Amino acid sequence: MFNNAILNAKKRHALYENDLKLNSFIAQAYLGVRDMSWWLSILRCFFKLGHDTDYNRKNLAWSYLNDSQWQRAVDNYIIHKEIYQDGNSLVYFNMSGSYLKLGK
Repeated sequence: MFNNAILNAKKRHALYENDLKLNSFIAQAYLGVRDMSWWLSILRCFFKLGHDTDYNRKNLAWSYLNDSQWQRAVDNYIIHKEIYQDGNSLVYFNMSGSYLKLGK
């Protein structure tokens, strides 16, 4: 199911690579098939296009965490808590897990 969505979306993406909604749909499909490299590249595209939101920043940090990129996860969780929600317990929980993996 997700693979068909990705194949169809890639055709449109070639024509409209800066379309936020299309990138969002493709990102969700890549997440569905657990392809973190593509998921991360599309999330980074959001930021390049100036679409730094609470949702995107938290998902970027979570994605780095799930891709074993611990320091990048921590860095993005720090940005998230400074800009968006300092009191989000899930952010602190995930940050602490990343710090443990880093040995800090």
